[in-house]
Amino acid sequence: MRRPSWFDTTLFGEILVLVATAPVFFFSTWFPIWAVPTAIVLIALSWFWRRRRLGYWLARTPADLALLIFFALLVMAVAVAPAPLRQQYAWPRAAIMLWCGALFVVVATHSARQPALLKFWMAAFLGVGLAIALVAPLGIEWVYKLPVLGSLLDAIPSVLRGVFTGAENGFSPNQVAGALLYVWPVAAAFAVYWPSGHRLRDVRWWLVSIATLVMLVVLALTQSRAGLLGAATGAVLIVLLPWRWGRWLLAFLVVSVAVGLFIGRDQLMAQLADVSPTDGLHTLISRTAIWDAALRGVYDFPLTGMGLGTFRAIMSVLYPLDNYTVAYDLAHAHNFFLQTALDMGLPGLIALLAIYLLAGVQTIALWRRGTGVHSGCRICGLGFAAALVAQTVYSQLDAVALGSKPGFLLWFLFGLIFGAANLAFRTPVQDVT
Repeated sequence: MRRPSWFDTTLFGEILVLVATAPVFFFSTWFPIWAVPTAIVLIALSWFWRRRRLGYWLARTPADLALLIFFALLVMAVAVAPAPLRQQYAWPRAAIMLWCGALFVVVATHSARQPALLKFWMAAFLGVGLAIALVAPLGIEWVYKLPVLGSLLDAIPSVLRGVFTGAENGFSPNQVAGALLYVWPVAAAFAVYWPSGHRLRDVRWWLVSIATLVMLVVLALTQSRAGLLGAATGAVLIVLLPWRWGRWLLAFLVVSVAVGLFIGRDQLMAQLADVSPTDGLHTLISRTAIWDAALRGVYDFPLTGMGLGTFRAIMSVLYPLDNYTVAYDLAHAHNFFLQTALDMGLPGLIALLAIYLLAGVQTIALWRRGTGVHSGCRICGLGFAAALVAQTVYSQLDAVALGSKPGFLLWFLFGLIFGAANLAFRTPVQDVT
């Protein structure tokens, strides 16, 4: 029997190690103290396996230096955490980040080897997004911002509530929305601009389209304003960016919004100041107070940060807010980039921004490498760019913080972007697509 083109012994050996070690890294507090070091050794052995099989350690990317600095600073982000909080927050999140780094290397290295492996990883990425969309609603702590959805949300069984530590009352709908935004724009780009003709006869297109629809429905059910704003931004990019007239319209929209915000900023702030806590905009008001406190934290700890994941405990002590009691668990600063500066200091934020910018450059390179709107390179570039932009918009109002469990999707996305770009520039376009 002929082996499928996407089956690769080296790759699946590494996947086996990643899957086997994932529970140890993601739920490190459930295991004995020696479990994480043992898992790290297994990851290291898989790298030797890769070196022996492929003849090199990993695929080089333009972001190598930024990645090296970022993960080196992770050591400092754990070390500076106060001793009681280091064990509770910093170490568990650092363990997840180590696994995310290993995932990035595996995805970036193997997706750059041949088109079949890139397609395998793309399918896996979309499959993970679909799995989250199907499973997460069973454990979400629903909010009822739209009364019309109340009966529908109540009908969804909540069998996963209380299963995971830190989500005893259910998963945060905002976190679920943020996780789906890593994947949904990529799926949507392929659903709209499928790279082959006769899409209605292609089972793969139907699967991608159904996955896109399911993720969009769950995004809507979360009622996350930041998530829906990010999804809308990603959708606009997907629709307009491939066309010259669309790019002009997109530029007009961006300039119009920027000018409108600049001109009306004083009136907007005055209106917000008059909003009572029971009005619909109270979430934005509370977040501005959180952002002010976070900025003070960055000012006080600019080089090292507070320590990975410790903001939730330190803020109520150093920067108490009137609307929050000490017992209230404010998990993050409701801004991913502010939260990164709090976790890892400004050097860590700069390193992460460098990775983001270099990934953005790679998406542009993929787009320019393609020969038409339906070419695989262009669809990949468009989907990746839409995901980065959608997540950036979401991250201004909320955060899938570093070391949180859904955060692995960011490194999965980065791995796909750099791997696809590496493959595209050393493989004929017709082979990539």
